[in-house]
Amino acid sequence: MVVDVLFPGWAPFKGLAASQDIPAWIKAHDIVMDYPWRTLVGGHLGRLGVRADATTQQQYVADLLASTRAAEASVDPAPFYEKYGPTGNSWAIFKTYLDAVATTAAAPVAAKYTGVLAAADVFTVDNAMVMLESLRIDFGELGPFGFRP
Repeated sequence: MVVDVLFPGWAPFKGLAASQDIPAWIKAHDIVMDYPWRTLVGGHLGRLGVRADATTQQQYVADLLASTRAAEASVDPAPFYEKYGPTGNSWAIFKTYLDAVATTAAAPVAAKYTGVLAAADVFTVDNAMVMLESLRIDFGELGPFGFRP
């Protein structure tokens, strides 16, 4: 039984299952797969899972991570600085940039998994935002708001 890590047939709940430690949550997938189980009780949503369900979710998470990193590298922050910089509203710059990165990251993942994982169309933007925050905070990838020595 693995609750709030694997969701058989579903995309992870909003915000990567409302997890607080995304690196550990991602690692939990690998730990679960190290066990020789055949049937998964996910704890929610009314259906048992099989190993293929876990593999599909692992791929969703890997795709989301890769897409979020790509979006972080490709979304130009200049328009957000241009729009909100003159007002002195630094939080508006930051928020709108992060929203744009999450939306950009989510689009290809939601398109790939809609019809494969239920709620991929519902939760992928929220999941991308949490992945982005984890990349910034847990992995030190601050994009245009930081520096790399």
